[in-house]
Amino acid sequence: MLEPGKLQRMATRYAEMVREHDYLVGLMNLAAREGDSNLQARTKKRLAETELECNECLLALQILQRELLSAEVAAVGDELVAASETREYATA
Repeated sequence: MLEPGKLQRMATRYAEMVREHDYLVGLMNLAAREGDSNLQARTKKRLAETELECNECLLALQILQRELLSAEVAAVGDELVAASETREYATA
């Protein structure tokens, strides 16, 4: 079964990646203003890698969230079935 802590860790990691992405965008702007093509090329490469990591992490986060919600819905459904069966036995 999925644990909510895993979802929280993934969300935290995603937030860290978004901060890194924002930093790299700023660094790209600085490199462009300064005319440092070497820094701009290195930052552009790292920015592309970070964007890929962000997208992969977001996809995994969405999958984990759906699985967690499905598990919660299934648990509620089981409780409803159990309550219904209990009522049927009590009235029989």
